Amino acid sequence: MENAQATLEKWNTYNQMVNAKFIEHLQGLAIKNDRIHVLMAHVVNAHLIWLERIQKLPNSIGPFVTQTLEALSPLNDQNTLATVEVLKSKALDERISYVNSQGQKFENTIHEILIHLFNHSTYHRGQINQLLVAEGHKAMVSDYIFYNRTPIL
Repeated sequence: MENAQATLEKWNTYNQMVNAKFIEHLQGLAIKNDRIHVLMAHVVNAHLIWLERIQKLPNSIGPFVTQTLEALSPLNDQNTLATVEVLKSKALDERISYVNSQGQKFENTIHEILIHLFNHSTYHRGQINQLLVAEGHKAMVSDYIFYNRTPIL
């Protein structure tokens, strides 16, 4: 059985890969529902926000700032690399104090934050898929087990 760090490294790679596939897929579609773009930007923005909280930096972006799909792709890659750095340089049981977007103060471990971050992304990608299907587009494959079968993981 692998340790927590190795598991989070795999989830980080999975998250990057599936976000990249979603962004690429969305770039090739004529999307009618703006919520699809908003949710994709939210997935990438929220990742950055959590990284900034871990690094005790002020938030550089709001959770629902809409960005072009072209801008999301490099930010997705940057988030992945920054997460690798967190996993290399920080203890997973380190407690992080932060203020959420509603101004409430909380404290969680890095381990808890990263699990939340990856789960949060999965949740919103599911919403994106639902909206895509409602527009008559094909849903994206986003199951972890599917990506776990690829050689990169």
